[in-house]
Amino acid sequence: MTLLSRGAALRRLVCALGAVGLLAVGVAAPVGAQEARAVLGSDPGDVALYPYPDEGAPRAGYLDIVIDNPGEAVPEAAVEVTMDFGGLAGVADWAYGADGPLGDCATQGAVVTCGYTGLWRDTHFAGRFELTAARGVAERTSGVVRVTGEVDGKALAPYTTTVTVGGADLVAQPLPSPGPDLRPGSGYVAPMVFSNVGTQPTDGVLLTMRATRGVEFVDRYDNCAYGTTPAQGVGALTVVVCEFEDDVAPGEVWEADPGERLRMAPHAMDDSFSFEVSSNSPEARTRARGGLRFTPGDGRTLTLRQRAATARGADLTPWDNRTATGFRVRNTVDFAARGVRARGAVGETVNVDLGWANKGPGWYRNTRDHLPLAELEFLVPEGARVTKTAEGCSATERDGTYYGPDRQLGAPRYVCATGGSVLESQTYAYPMELTIDRVVPGAVGTLTVGLPGSGKAHPEDGNPGNNTARLVLNAGGADHGSSGSPGGDRAQSTGGTGGALAATGADGARLLGWAAVAAIAVGGALVVGARRRA
Repeated sequence: MTLLSRGAALRRLVCALGAVGLLAVGVAAPVGAQEARAVLGSDPGDVALYPYPDEGAPRAGYLDIVIDNPGEAVPEAAVEVTMDFGGLAGVADWAYGADGPLGDCATQGAVVTCGYTGLWRDTHFAGRFELTAARGVAERTSGVVRVTGEVDGKALAPYTTTVTVGGADLVAQPLPSPGPDLRPGSGYVAPMVFSNVGTQPTDGVLLTMRATRGVEFVDRYDNCAYGTTPAQGVGALTVVVCEFEDDVAPGEVWEADPGERLRMAPHAMDDSFSFEVSSNSPEARTRARGGLRFTPGDGRTLTLRQRAATARGADLTPWDNRTATGFRVRNTVDFAARGVRARGAVGETVNVDLGWANKGPGWYRNTRDHLPLAELEFLVPEGARVTKTAEGCSATERDGTYYGPDRQLGAPRYVCATGGSVLESQTYAYPMELTIDRVVPGAVGTLTVGLPGSGKAHPEDGNPGNNTARLVLNAGGADHGSSGSPGGDRAQSTGGTGGALAATGADGARLLGWAAVAAIAVGGALVVGARRRA
């Protein structure tokens, strides 16, 4: 049985923030013929359980045993994971989670062994279990779950997670709405309030803040460290990790003092901010930092202060430690298509660089679904035939009917889709080869960038007049643009400032190149899965 993808199995997706360091993992070891690297881990790293109640059924906690493979996938790999619950005897009772065994599993006493086929890139569930405190066990009693595994007969580093009865349970209170009238340069003060509704005090407090690239942190506190994630599907995220020695007792409500001052960047449009609180344990620090490089702040000290006491180690319910808010900033993008001119004789092949750019000022991300944010439509000029297409482009009929995957050449129309976000100065290039079957002087093809599947300008595009450009074959005489009017010969020069059409010849030499930036992959990159469990 194939391991389940983590993205498919999570109960709920929340704000594409905090993808760094979700899991506690063991030590990496190379495995498999393709040098895939896999580590065992769990989510959460350690588990705290509510004590067995005097009345009623015990409240369950959850433990997911996972395999994380940051290397290449090995589809035919034989994977085996063994989970030994013997260390929980007298501490906690265990059972399969609601989904049952996640593989071909065999149970002998307190030991569960599961087999799978395929080691995939990313993080996958190896087992999901429900844990409850044993009847009569005292608070602060703990036990362990030991996990071992192998891939194609090669052992993975063993992993151990601790299960404790009782613990702190920090709950982050919702952030207030920033309101509808945000603009670049607008400010927002985030009141970061949280309470401990658990049974034990915290061991200090770790505050982790994350913001998308359109949100700027005004202050840089000296007890906080500042890092940036790689620019993937939603652009680089700012991650801020702050440490406090304050212990928060059960029933207490605390807040950061002062609230976090944020400012909307010039390119802000659809952005987010979140904060998360936990006990300041080594495991929590490792998870929050996620292997990133951090720079200490050099300003004043951020403090915590007790606000009220209205509520009544590890966290009993870590799923409610985080809260987030979104910022809808009044801003626009400017998607501009790039035209091109080419010349060739019958039977010759010409290279053409099709493409477009976002001239800003805003960046934009698709937070509502996982579909492409924009697409370039290319209508092939008369007398020419596409004999080599670009990665990310699909062949269709003129009416939009898609060709099959084995029929991607010679189509009259192509659509080239982006990922889920477009940065404020990002460019896209789609190099293709056209074979001249028949010379048609001044034959024109069109390039239009807009909302996928609609043929319309993107609703956030503040300058739709330059969405369309032309590809002109065998033009007679000079051929200069009309500044991007629909159907016009609009183009960008190498410097990206606009100008005459880029020219190409039959020998494929590019007289005017276009500096292309690699398209950002969609993936799951920085989309964070989290569950809310009762």
